[in-house]
Amino acid sequence: SQPLSDLNRTDLAKMNLNRRAPAFDGSSKSLNGAIGGFLWNDGDAKTTKWRPQGVATINKDGGRRFVLVSWYGRKDEGYAERGARISFVDISTMHTTAALYPYRHVLLVDENFCTLPSIHAGGIEYQNGKLYVADSRKGQQAVMVFDVDTSLYEIPAGDMQNELFGYRYVLRSSSSFHVPI
Repeated sequence: SQPLSDLNRTDLAKMNLNRRAPAFDGSSKSLNGAIGGFLWNDGDAKTTKWRPQGVATINKDGGRRFVLVSWYGRKDEGYAERGARISFVDISTMHTTAALYPYRHVLLVDENFCTLPSIHAGGIEYQNGKLYVADSRKGQQAVMVFDVDTSLYEIPAGDMQNELFGYRYVLRSSSSFHVPI
């Protein structure tokens, strides 16, 4: 596969958000009193292969706002080897006229652009350009760090994208640290 370079780096403003999450306004009785938000598109809402876990938000310069949601690949569905992904949902127009919020799934990878097999991406936190992902696999007790501003890569079509399960974008780990329990 072809090596990646700085030319493949991208940022949130340039990322193609290829999915749409329908908005809701709280009028549905089935949403337990929530006053607004979004629902996953049908395919993501019904999947049993991925399980959503953590939630964080990003406020970018220029007023763009994102909700980030971590998902882990479920072992019993054969997806554990895919590792984890983060959904970037653009909620900049929430509570205005938007009926659909664009979003994209981004695969998490290590420093060598390899997936993170069997990672259980539990809680997440975003601070100062860094996304902290709790890896709660048994025995790991680690937090992985991803620099959203400098480690988001667009993967060219071809062998490498195929090796990364067809994901067009990956977020590369910049470091990790052990958290004793």
